[in-house]
Amino acid sequence: MNVDWHETLYRNSFFIGIDQSRDTRKAWAMKHFLMALYCFCTLGIQAAENGGTWKLARPLAAPEAHQAAAAEGKFVYAITSRSVAKYDRKSGKRVATSEGAAKHLNSGFFWKGELLCAHSNYPFKPERSEIKVLDTDSMKLTTF
Repeated sequence: MNVDWHETLYRNSFFIGIDQSRDTRKAWAMKHFLMALYCFCTLGIQAAENGGTWKLARPLAAPEAHQAAAAEGKFVYAITSRSVAKYDRKSGKRVATSEGAAKHLNSGFFWKGELLCAHSNYPFKPERSEIKVLDTDSMKLTTF
């Protein structure tokens, strides 16, 4: 696969529907969040294309995992459009569900101990994007 990564990152990180009237810090954070997410996803694709394999340890049934899943420590977090569910890795049991407003969570990953989720107002216009942060202890979902 021959792809110009710099061009793809530039194109996908600057034209994402960020409301330009928001302060510079939030726009900068969203751009870098999306670039990190893009890199994370493409590394997995590249590993698979280059003969890398994933080994399934055991399945975890999480009906909330429509949009994404992220794991850290003893827990797995299943992300659906409006909430995040916390599952115990060993037992597979759901132990908590997030509290806080969300319209369309569409991805998530851990960064410095926090679960960051991309959030938008999809399917409404004008498009707005932001980062939601999940406090994994209290399960409170707040805007970055």
